[in-house]
Amino acid sequence: MSTTLKSTKTKSKNGPKVTASTTKGFVTQRRKAFATLVCVLSVFVALLTIFYAFELEENDEHMFVCHPPSAIFFLKVHKCASSSIQNMLFRLAERLDMPVALPETGNYFGHPRHFRAHMVHRPLGAHNTTYRLMAHHLRLDQEQVMKVLGPNATWLAVLRRPADQFISMFEYYRLQEVWNMTLAEFAASTTQYEPLGITHFRPNQMSFDLGLDVRTLMSDDQLLGDTLTQLHQRFDLVLIAELLDESLVLLKYRLCLEWDDVVVFRHNARPPWLRSAATHNGTLRRQLRHHLQIDTAVYHHFYQRLRQQLRDYGTAHIRAGLATLRARVQHWAAQCRGWKWNWPGDQSPLPPRGTSDAQRHVWMCSRLFTHEITYTEHIRMEQEWEAHRSHFWDKLLAKNWPVR
Repeated sequence: MSTTLKSTKTKSKNGPKVTASTTKGFVTQRRKAFATLVCVLSVFVALLTIFYAFELEENDEHMFVCHPPSAIFFLKVHKCASSSIQNMLFRLAERLDMPVALPETGNYFGHPRHFRAHMVHRPLGAHNTTYRLMAHHLRLDQEQVMKVLGPNATWLAVLRRPADQFISMFEYYRLQEVWNMTLAEFAASTTQYEPLGITHFRPNQMSFDLGLDVRTLMSDDQLLGDTLTQLHQRFDLVLIAELLDESLVLLKYRLCLEWDDVVVFRHNARPPWLRSAATHNGTLRRQLRHHLQIDTAVYHHFYQRLRQQLRDYGTAHIRAGLATLRARVQHWAAQCRGWKWNWPGDQSPLPPRGTSDAQRHVWMCSRLFTHEITYTEHIRMEQEWEAHRSHFWDKLLAKNWPVR
């Protein structure tokens, strides 16, 4: 007996008839629903990513605790990119109206003698001024600095790989002529060299600027360890020249600064004709370690500390900050292209900050290309004028005028 297939339809005992076309339509609908769900989730994830990226860049203060500084002390260590950082701090002081503690003359507070509070220049009418920034060369005495800035200042410094710092210093300041020996002769010497007389420059210069007794520390490991612990507790952030961009990003986050506050251009770098092949001489660099033992210990301690601080803030957060900072540096390099350096002795005054975009542009470029001595004298002139003006009005208001 044969059966004939009359239709592709099949009949369910307990439900409606299901055809092949019905099944195909059901699958298509499910696929569309799934695709729609994936699309919605993708848009949600994208929006969430954009939101958090915006928060990361624009609202760091909500993600990480930062504290605007009441005052800043910056130890300006020789040949460690310190002039570039000083320029940044001078701009910050102008933007935030922070009175700057200045030397009586020039850009040194009594160096190579230890700093004393009386070395701060106080113009007529400014004897009660509360200073909020110190950023000139000095040989550190912590208690004396606190007499000027108070106990709550943020303490900063910058260090550099000891061999590079010493080679740069030796060549920039032409110490071959002062010490009457070449760099190679100094490095090959087996005795610890101590320059005669009063001089700014010597081996273990970074430790010397930190106020340390290098000769004593070289023979007392326990004292060296205790000294490093004390410096660790005193300084809030020690920037590292080899990680300068990372250091500046961290500084921006910790002090609630703006990105343009931490834009720096290179200042006081050695010109090409002063740079020798010594920087790449492995033998010479190994020989220098014998002479730079204390600087090496100090540098290694604070290099490791900075690395840990960067890890604490998170690799992704620091990387995002680096991208933003470098973009701002490129922006100002393009905006200030062709701008001339304002060297010591130039008579052109620095323009005021102003409020318009054009005025802020001129203000930023003029400061980025101003030498530290010129900038120091500009701040000195502005502060003396303000002190004299205030003194005049105080005397005028205090005078007993006759009543008519």
